[in-house]
Amino acid sequence: MQRLLIFCCLTIMACSPAGAIEVLHCTDTDAIGYQWKNGMPSATRYVPLSFVVKINGPTERIIDSPSRDYNDQKYRCSALENPPGTLACARMNSATGYPINFRDNRFERVGNLSAQIGGSPDLYVAYGQCEPF
Repeated sequence: MQRLLIFCCLTIMACSPAGAIEVLHCTDTDAIGYQWKNGMPSATRYVPLSFVVKINGPTERIIDSPSRDYNDQKYRCSALENPPGTLACARMNSATGYPINFRDNRFERVGNLSAQIGGSPDLYVAYGQCEPF
């Protein structure tokens, strides 16, 4: 957590029009999972997604991207004890939360409501990096 706080303090930018304390540009380096075809899951690689994270405080982030899953969504975050320095964020008012975990300048995100149980058609995990805007 201390490393994350130090990183945030060193990269604080001027407030954006949205009032964010810090803005990050995040991009997947790899995304894998399953797509549903003809009622069956098929392993696949996904096209990397880029998104913007507006940090509005230690427990709130706004995620914005062209994706319908991450378009201007408010996330609630909390620090994890293990692994140390990890911030776990989940979309507010969502059954699965489309969780995104951040640590230093890295992240992992998961789409975990698949067609198997009547949700969106895909199930995926993606890993990537964030850079200050």
